[in-house]
Amino acid sequence: MIIFTNRRGVRNFKKRFENENRSFENLITIEEFLKRAIFVDGFRRVNRLEREVIFNSVVKRVRRDIFSIDTDIFNFLSYSKYFFSFFEELAVEGVEISYLKDADYYEDYKTHISILEEIFEKYKIEMEKFGYLDSIFTPKNYELNLPYIKSFKKIEYIFEGRFTNFQLELFNKISNEIPIYLNFVRSKFNSKIEKQLEMEFEPNFEYRIEWKSRKILSKRKVSFAKKIDIYSFQNRISQVGFVKEKIFKAVESGVSPEKIGVILLEESFATTLQKFDIKRNLNFAMGFSIKESQIYLILNAIYKSLTGDSKENSFRLKRILEEEAELFLYFSKNWEKRDLAGFREILKGVIEKSLFKKIFPIWKLFLSDNLEKLPVKVLLKLFLKELEEISIDDTKGGKITVLGLLETRGAEFETVIILDFNDEVFPKREEKDFFINSDIRRDVKLPLIEDREALQKLYLQRVFQKAEAVYISYVSSETTKISRFFHDFNFREKPYNKSYEKHLLEIVLPKSEVKNHWREERVLENYKFSKRELSNSKLRNFLECRRGFYFKYILGIEKHILDRDPNLEVGNLLHTVLNLAYRDVKSFETIYELEKSLQTAFDEVDFENLYKDFWLQKLERFAKNEILRFQSGVRISLLEVDFETEYRGFKFIGRVDRVDILPDGNLLLIDYKTKEPTKFYNSEIGKKEHDFQLLFYYILLSENGYKVDLENLFYYNLSEGKLIPNSRTLEEFHEVLESLKTLEKEKIDFHETVECSSYCEFKIVCNR
Repeated sequence: MIIFTNRRGVRNFKKRFENENRSFENLITIEEFLKRAIFVDGFRRVNRLEREVIFNSVVKRVRRDIFSIDTDIFNFLSYSKYFFSFFEELAVEGVEISYLKDADYYEDYKTHISILEEIFEKYKIEMEKFGYLDSIFTPKNYELNLPYIKSFKKIEYIFEGRFTNFQLELFNKISNEIPIYLNFVRSKFNSKIEKQLEMEFEPNFEYRIEWKSRKILSKRKVSFAKKIDIYSFQNRISQVGFVKEKIFKAVESGVSPEKIGVILLEESFATTLQKFDIKRNLNFAMGFSIKESQIYLILNAIYKSLTGDSKENSFRLKRILEEEAELFLYFSKNWEKRDLAGFREILKGVIEKSLFKKIFPIWKLFLSDNLEKLPVKVLLKLFLKELEEISIDDTKGGKITVLGLLETRGAEFETVIILDFNDEVFPKREEKDFFINSDIRRDVKLPLIEDREALQKLYLQRVFQKAEAVYISYVSSETTKISRFFHDFNFREKPYNKSYEKHLLEIVLPKSEVKNHWREERVLENYKFSKRELSNSKLRNFLECRRGFYFKYILGIEKHILDRDPNLEVGNLLHTVLNLAYRDVKSFETIYELEKSLQTAFDEVDFENLYKDFWLQKLERFAKNEILRFQSGVRISLLEVDFETEYRGFKFIGRVDRVDILPDGNLLLIDYKTKEPTKFYNSEIGKKEHDFQLLFYYILLSENGYKVDLENLFYYNLSEGKLIPNSRTLEEFHEVLESLKTLEKEKIDFHETVECSSYCEFKIVCNR
């Protein structure tokens, strides 16, 4: 038997011998192998939907207001995945929940863990009552399926990734029954395998070892692709032309299309790539979202309409349900009723024939009588949730494979094209741990965020090692930069070439198709900065992009937001939270007191629960640093105060975030930032940045009678809990003010701009 990480590994192995007319019966993925190699006597695997219902009933009984999460099942479905992933990880790593309580942490944390422990134990009892098997209990209760295991003479495991403690234990037991041979490549990104196997290996060597004896049977040096080039572009769409050009040149040089792979580090870009694949040369391994299918559009529109989620959906409903009036009538009449049989019947009639094989297994999940107590609205939400996990296979694609990073395991390409090699994309960051933070993970020896990132880096490194030529692209702008992974290798970055990018854009959009909404003639306006209020953000907008300033402050074009996006509001909300937390108390003696005040403040603000829990954890370092500062004698003097003043012929306005009084009586000015403040010169795009915020606040305070030293101006990075000193000078600021006065003498040209960020609110109008 040969075990692979995924199905692609199996397929590629078969391809190597397709001309030899050989048959392989015992090729299997690790997931399939584990299902067959172990069992728990007397139990059957739980239906995924029953699992949700049973777990929700347990959580309700334990504590209704747990972690500020709504436990009504209709809303709880969005959160259950965090509980299951938490329990699953503890199970496969062999960590008892009780161990977490021993971590040196605040009292509320121990209370939370106690609640989770109670949920776990009661859920276990409930599952045992039904005779159901859940994977979170398997590592403690399994038995080896010896007849199955002993039916093979040996096991070869082609391994890419990391072992869980459960897998190590399992293979140790199996190796007592039959020989196991492990094949893997040692990388600097999987160094922990040495500790797990209690062996030493050289980096960049491929090894074959005998599991039980830990004997090295062979080792082979692994080299990297001969050609690895990196290109930067200022427009993301240029990457489409990049893909087309590199494919053309590879095929022209004799590379078979089947040997070309396009790797999307941001898989959502597949939609864009597919739209420009007119000749269908690409085959999208990740498939296409079922959300574009008729059945999903109809059912989702019904769901959103009946939940009042958006007015837009009531209009969409009228459009797409012209032939589905009966379906809508059923759901509107039975929305709050319990009607499992009717729900099954109505859905069976609308499952599209083309998707029958995909959707029918989901429909079968609703045959369980344990779902009878659920109202139709919950049944539909469960159905949609299961649907969203499905992708529709790309059956009409070409020979060139497009795949995500995870799908590269087991893949082998001669030429590889990698897109979106940006720091905010790769390695993909786990935004948060819902229940435990990195310090506790380290204490109880659970995988850290760095371990997860290292795993992604390992997968990409294996691509570099198996290919002959690799072409990488990333987007360089004010808000995007190259991945940190770039510094782990001696990659060769091509100098930015504007004419080359223009050529790629013309491949995507021939000149006849390019439309520019901004008229080419100059736009000259008599604009007097000295006659209007001037804020730091207004000044920065003008210095960075005159067109954007023209749209916003002269034409008065408002930003269009269809729906509230919590990401865009986090900065303002955090300012509000900190203001509330310090509203009545200007210093705290303990971390516990400060975190209590922050918790109360978060509860007062309209903050999404997920973002709230995330930021409560992120602010831990901030809280620790604050207590150290308060213990040294620092006190808060001002919070969120509006100031205005006349300065050098301009009317300054601004809201100062915070002013502290130091033990020596001097003042310290603070501006909150959710992350590291931008540097003032971006070497990647050769452009100065124009943020004078701390100097703006300094002038507002000084001109209003407050004595602040220039050395006492700081940004406060809330994510890291660090104070970062001001790096601008008054001389620089005065030069900018003088330049504004000079510009006022004639009409100002608002045609000038930079290449816009993809996040610019005026990008469509400007079309740069």
